Amino acid sequence: MDMDPSKRTFLRAAGLLIAESILQRNVVGRSLPRLARLEMKKDELWLKRGATALPVSLKCPRFVFAGQTVGEGRLPLAVKGDVANGKPVEVSYSPMSLREGGTLTVRLLVQWSPGESVLRQWASYRIDGTEFSPLLKEVVMAQIDTGRPSVTLAPEQPVITKPMSYPVFLEGFFVGIEFLVASTRVEDNSVILAHTPGKRIGPRASYETRKAV
Repeated sequence: MDMDPSKRTFLRAAGLLIAESILQRNVVGRSLPRLARLEMKKDELWLKRGATALPVSLKCPRFVFAGQTVGEGRLPLAVKGDVANGKPVEVSYSPMSLREGGTLTVRLLVQWSPGESVLRQWASYRIDGTEFSPLLKEVVMAQIDTGRPSVTLAPEQPVITKPMSYPVFLEGFFVGIEFLVASTRVEDNSVILAHTPGKRIGPRASYETRKAV
């Protein structure tokens, strides 16, 4: 079955872009969305609309290097900013030791766009204290548990050939990576939003991940 045009427009985008599914199925540009409500907790941001809700983790993204994975599940040290004002909120973590020496420092950035009804999430990162340049194979921006009561996969999902980026449709929302190529996938009871840089990370230089929506 062909995807309706309102969903196809997502394919122009792909970081952690978490977006509301504004347009109703089979209706293009007819219905205005109900306003989303944002609720910030210690390590989660809840995006709510009507009876649906989507938890957005503020824990550190997972950085998969050749031979080592770091960051997954690390709790924030501090959260600065107010997501409701439309400006980026900065989430910081303690530095993480790397196997070949040095440390990885990560800042998570979260920004709500009221005009688009879109929440974007991305990370800034750098390596210090070493001359080694590790190979960064994948960054997992988010892992959404579809077993939670508020999260339900929609029955219709797009069929797109990898490695093209594609959205995953949830009841009331859609999620994906804001770039043409990504490694977003559904595994068991989890929606995994990720991309594959496939490059060596030089020391003392700052990098940014793709944005998730």
